[in-house]
Amino acid sequence: MVVLWAVDPTDQDIDIARRVGKVASLWSSALGVQATPVSVVSHRNLTWLRNKVPTPLSDVLSQAALRNIRTVIEGLNIENVSEPRIFEYKEMRSSRRAEARTLAEEAKKMNASAIVVATHGPQRLKQIRLGSFTEYLIAISTVPVVVVNPKTEPPEKIERILFPTDYSEDSEIVFDQLLEIASRIGARITVFHASDLAFRSLSFAGEWGASLDPILVSEAWSEEEQRRNQKIEDWKKRAERYQVPCKFVSVSTANGLSQTILDGEKAENVDMIAMTTYAGPVEQAILGSVARDVIHGATRPVLIVPVPRKS
Repeated sequence: MVVLWAVDPTDQDIDIARRVGKVASLWSSALGVQATPVSVVSHRNLTWLRNKVPTPLSDVLSQAALRNIRTVIEGLNIENVSEPRIFEYKEMRSSRRAEARTLAEEAKKMNASAIVVATHGPQRLKQIRLGSFTEYLIAISTVPVVVVNPKTEPPEKIERILFPTDYSEDSEIVFDQLLEIASRIGARITVFHASDLAFRSLSFAGEWGASLDPILVSEAWSEEEQRRNQKIEDWKKRAERYQVPCKFVSVSTANGLSQTILDGEKAENVDMIAMTTYAGPVEQAILGSVARDVIHGATRPVLIVPVPRKS
């Protein structure tokens, strides 16, 4: 098992490379494995390499990428890092999506425990759906992806994980995976549930804004609370079986789910946020707005755990 550190050999942003490298080293050390720097090279890279190599041959392209990756690694002084690897995408027509798929497929073949990757934040990814390598990777990968943004402050250790949840079946699957991880690295989990008051008010009002009987609204809220409490009791038992300390927090907010999760990150003083997404043939939705906002706004690494969808 290995942790893959995704390196873009054309990226000259050393600061974010340092942050990603530290997180990759930290995560691999916690799991007791090595971090392997990896890069996907394709014909898209030829523009960058035009003045750096004499001939656009695949072997020259790969060697140039390796040299650049080694230079980055040497400048970061990061431990627990193995020799970098290059994955080639050999089709003439290359794209961010194709490169992301290549990395996701290689990660699966290598039985990687995670891929650690950078995102450059909303200032460069305002239209993130239009071409982000990171978002495509999250959409395609069946391997968990750890995302680092320019504001990420790598923790000294991963001891506290915040897990925002809606207590759905998919979220339950991810919770079990998190319990295995937390048990292995000696971390505790804060299970964080936020109810969006504005959204609920609209949903209770009906499609045309018709007013509802306050008694019916109260009963619906009560049923939801009972369902959540039943889930909490079940999840507590699951955590006990793994011997993982868990704290359960429920809040109501009118500030939006994204901001409430980011506020929870600070209030709970966590080292990492873990969230759920989906991997499989339905990639049009790609990444939900809440997850996207959290990834861009968090000051700690964000672990995205995929829930496989059946074809």
